[in-house]
Amino acid sequence: MTTVGSGSATADPTDATTTESKGSSSSGDEGCADDSECPSWQICNEVCADAGHVVYLNFDAEGGFVLDSDSPSDAEIDRHACEFVGSGTLDEGYGDGPKRDDVLAGVKEFLAPYRVAVTDERPSEPVDYSMVVFTPGPNANAVSCNGGELDCDDLNPRDVTFFHLNEGDAFDVEIHTRFLTTAIVRQTGLASTEDNTDIMYPFLGEGPGLIQDACVEIRTSSPYCGIDAGCGDISEQNAHQWLAEKWGLRG
Repeated sequence: MTTVGSGSATADPTDATTTESKGSSSSGDEGCADDSECPSWQICNEVCADAGHVVYLNFDAEGGFVLDSDSPSDAEIDRHACEFVGSGTLDEGYGDGPKRDDVLAGVKEFLAPYRVAVTDERPSEPVDYSMVVFTPGPNANAVSCNGGELDCDDLNPRDVTFFHLNEGDAFDVEIHTRFLTTAIVRQTGLASTEDNTDIMYPFLGEGPGLIQDACVEIRTSSPYCGIDAGCGDISEQNAHQWLAEKWGLRG
């Protein structure tokens, strides 16, 4: 088993091998040291290059959110299908404080092996991006809003997820980072698992949350897609191989 990413061991309130590089077109010939030197929708791969996927962390809950339970979510136009949110402008986001920057950095580190751009700035270029919106909710869960359905096989690159942790709650940065990484990974269609060390385990874990390069039994009592996620068996999934296929690997 290969461990790719890791977080803290804690309760998670969110309920075929490939190394193909995706989005490899370069924006120019100037070199870069890290993603911070590139536009928000790109990654640093010696030079700034298009990402295989872009995730916008909407810490401030900015945007006029439109409820449409009959349509797929669309991050670019702030359309979602979570009926408890409704339409309008949200008054609360994550909050300003030391956690915010640390959580952003932590998620980037978690997903560092993949060609994914994680940003707290809404992309200004016309590129597809998914979005996580930080807002109070009916419970601690992160709720995906893709027309009321799971986004199986990651067919919608503009998924919207509402995430209900914030700067002032009792959880620390490591817990927020783990929870948030799970919510982002879930947007690709991965299911909850039975392995209490896995990033997709939905309850209190005894080990660190890992993005594993191994086949892990999925939790069939929770909603799941029945996809072949790198194991040849829909009752298991390999999170690392799935993300490598969907987003590509750096390097």
